[in-house]
Amino acid sequence: MKSLRSSKLLIKIAVLFLFFIVIAFSISATVLILKTDHYINKSVERSFIHKHERIVEQLEKGQDIEFFKEAKIIKLNKGDYKNSIIDKDTLIYNETLGVDNLHRLRKQVIQVNGISYLLILKKNIEDFTNLKADVISTLIPVFIVLSIVIVVFSVFLSRYLFRPFNHILMQMKRFRVGENFSYESVKTTTSEFATLQLLYQGMVQRAEEDYQRLKEYTENMSHEFQTPLAIIRNKTENLIADEEVMENHAQSVKAVYDEVNHLSKLSNTLKLLTKIENNEFINKKTIYTKPVIEDHVEKLRELAGLKSVKMVANLDGDHAINIDAFLLEIVFKNLMRNAILYATSNSTIEITSTADTFKISNHSDTSEQKPSDLFRRFSKGKSNQSSLGLGLAIVKKICDLNGLLIEYKYINSRHCFVITSGNN
Repeated sequence: MKSLRSSKLLIKIAVLFLFFIVIAFSISATVLILKTDHYINKSVERSFIHKHERIVEQLEKGQDIEFFKEAKIIKLNKGDYKNSIIDKDTLIYNETLGVDNLHRLRKQVIQVNGISYLLILKKNIEDFTNLKADVISTLIPVFIVLSIVIVVFSVFLSRYLFRPFNHILMQMKRFRVGENFSYESVKTTTSEFATLQLLYQGMVQRAEEDYQRLKEYTENMSHEFQTPLAIIRNKTENLIADEEVMENHAQSVKAVYDEVNHLSKLSNTLKLLTKIENNEFINKKTIYTKPVIEDHVEKLRELAGLKSVKMVANLDGDHAINIDAFLLEIVFKNLMRNAILYATSNSTIEITSTADTFKISNHSDTSEQKPSDLFRRFSKGKSNQSSLGLGLAIVKKICDLNGLLIEYKYINSRHCFVITSGNN
């Protein structure tokens, strides 16, 4: 994991290098082979021209033909012969070495002093072809060695040259806003890495400053709200205690009292949601959920009874979640309260768990909301407009931050929420 990202980058670079090397190798090999063929053809052609000129010169002078080791002259009968040239490569047995050698053979009709001759020339090109084969056989090992060198160099490069880059990445991975992150400067002479480090340090500083400002604003607003809300609540309670006021303004006073409680609850809930999003609950531990769920069921059984709703739990003692205990309480409490809130009277809320899942369902005649809207903030069911609409949003946020998958389904007239444990 230490050099995973840099290795991927270097693998891409190595592959590109190999790609261009293959192209360069192919072009170079082609040019070299063509040059070799050109050299062979040129050398053979010079030899043929030299022998041809010597033979023609002797025939013109009427001299006896000198002995040419690789030439043969045949006098042709009278006739019309074209001065054609035919070249081909053929194997000729070498009696001295006892092997077949490759020769270039040329057959050419020449006319000297009105007489036609068939001139047969040959040239041993075995050495040339061996040279060509040696060149080709040398290129392949050179390419293989070069490829191995590039791969090995990339591996060493990832461990040495990219070490500062890997260290910066690891610090990025460990960074959590609001945790007083201590950044360790990385020594590097690579300008790109130095620039990356400066940009990251600036980003960390801005993120921390923005977080602290937002946190202070949220806490201040929450605190400042509570004081006037408490005053309004006290004054409203005094008005409620006044029979004369209640006789004339009961609905108005009750509306004010309900809205004050709503605002107080909203302020506290938004503050909690902000803390969850900022990942301030970091005391994670493995919690076996059965006793926690049973405790909540007992606490809410009376509330469920007010709606004539029965709560039935079938729990697996091995079901466990790695999470902050406070957040786990919020998840179970919100889901159970939501089930009671939307359950129809004289129905049953079913709570079950297995080794890796938690499921809660309640009966309802209709699916009041789209599944995509359920976990949105301030999303409320039609039958309960007094709700804040934040309970399920908080549950979804907690699940996301702790590697849990929460799903909603409406099956057989039942609202069903399922939480699946992930690798958290």
